[in-house]
Amino acid sequence: MTTTAAQVSRSVVKSILAIETPEGAGAMVRRSIGTSQLRNFTPFLMLDNFLVKEGAGFPDHPHRGMTTLTYMLEGEFEHEDVKGHKGRIGPGDLQFMIAGRGIMHSEMPVHGPGKKDPWIDLPKEHKLVEASYQERRAAEVASAHPTPNVEIKVVCGEAQGSAEEGLVKGNVRPLGGCWFMDFIMTKKGERVFQPIPRGWNAFIYTLEGETLVGDSLATSEPIKQYHTAVLSNNEGETGVWLESASSSGRARFVLVAGEPLEQGVVQHGPFVMCTKGEIQQAFMDYQFERNLSTSTATMTSHHKDDNCIFCKIIAGDIPSFKLIETDALFSFLDIGPLSKGHALVIPKYHGAKLHDIPDEHLGEILKTLKKIAVAQGVENYNILQNNGRIAHQEVDHVHFHLIPKPSASDKEGLVVGWPAQKADMDELKAYYEDLKTKL
Repeated sequence: MTTTAAQVSRSVVKSILAIETPEGAGAMVRRSIGTSQLRNFTPFLMLDNFLVKEGAGFPDHPHRGMTTLTYMLEGEFEHEDVKGHKGRIGPGDLQFMIAGRGIMHSEMPVHGPGKKDPWIDLPKEHKLVEASYQERRAAEVASAHPTPNVEIKVVCGEAQGSAEEGLVKGNVRPLGGCWFMDFIMTKKGERVFQPIPRGWNAFIYTLEGETLVGDSLATSEPIKQYHTAVLSNNEGETGVWLESASSSGRARFVLVAGEPLEQGVVQHGPFVMCTKGEIQQAFMDYQFERNLSTSTATMTSHHKDDNCIFCKIIAGDIPSFKLIETDALFSFLDIGPLSKGHALVIPKYHGAKLHDIPDEHLGEILKTLKKIAVAQGVENYNILQNNGRIAHQEVDHVHFHLIPKPSASDKEGLVVGWPAQKADMDELKAYYEDLKTKL
């Protein structure tokens, strides 16, 4: 039973295990909200718990019409966007990004991080505001200590602290109602009551240990690690009772609550708007680089490797016979050509292999190769792109060769061996069926 009339607890109505799946460029993510089990939980669009190894991450990608809250659990992330905003956040730090009318940014690990990253819908009246950030270092995040064995890191919202602390309020200001708190309990059986605004949707995600939720703590099932527990939202409920059920005593979870939005939700990739027409406009703006930022900076926040010879050529540190340069690519004549007119086209985004390059950095490459071929007036030529040493890649920066073949002689142009094999049709069919499921 609740201890006072004011403390009427919510209960768990649904518990979802977040299954680990690949995402981005080599990252692994546990997603619960945003899956078939819980498609949308207004105002929350997705809830991701990322585990990202060095070299993996989230290269340049756009957003519009929503916000993200990146809360670092461990490791460090480096972020950069087209408006010149660049920085690094480490353990306990956070970044609240309002995408608004649009932003292009990247998030890449410095070393071994894990992070929480809820996507939150913007009220329709704020969908096209200017993109902005709020960042807080770990030391700047307010903490409440309602008991000696409970710490609540209050990112946004409010929690009751000790008698000396009183009511502790977070210093991140979202557009629309949203609370986000990180609970750390160090003693089994320790319990606290956390108020939640009436009518708001709320959930708990367990990071460590097990947690009991609700009035009937003695008979309820504990919420285990990596589970999202959706809380009830009934008339008269004022908050939620929480208790550590871990044998070690330690339990850690985030409690997130938000004001429901009475508006349409149309999500397509990184764009979240209220109608299909608005989504189509977002893609048109992105394609033509309009309105996704009022900055005059290019839509591309380039990644480079200071030790890469091609990155040095792009930067002008090494001279080249430059043919065409755009915001996304650079082309030049090869100084060790296989034939006259041998040219290279490279994305400015540094990546060793084709699958390391975001799609938006590849869109102009074939058009540029065609333009160079037409300008040369060549009738016979090869387009070559290698990935990996045994596939004959020499420079670890994606590049495309345009190699004219002026004659049938093996003395100039590309010489190709083609060790064709007779296919086993049963094996080919099995491979085909398997591949189709992955595309």
